Amino acid sequence: MGMSHPSERTITLLAGIFKHEPGELVAGTNYPEAKMERLPAVACRYTEVEFQCALFERDLHWLRQIATSPDYTTLARNLHDHWALIFDSLRRSSQDLRERRLIAQTRQRGGI
Repeated sequence: MGMSHPSERTITLLAGIFKHEPGELVAGTNYPEAKMERLPAVACRYTEVEFQCALFERDLHWLRQIATSPDYTTLARNLHDHWALIFDSLRRSSQDLRERRLIAQTRQRGGI
């Protein structure tokens, strides 16, 4: 019945957890070739919190690039308010302690 090998879905989920591509996870194993061909090329590797923190870091980098702009103060204030709302929402919805630490660390780096 093929129950001795994990399904393609299971391999894909595990690949995301371990931050690898599905093909990398089964390479060099006895995972059936037919199942290997049905694996997606990529797997989701990041949580919503990790994704939002990365976007915030991108925005901080962008903001540093325009520090000499006459509109810098207004842009910085708007960006600060925007991200404060997002991080407040993420903090309320997250039950994961690692993600809560990530939110706190990212906020601290950005002065939020």
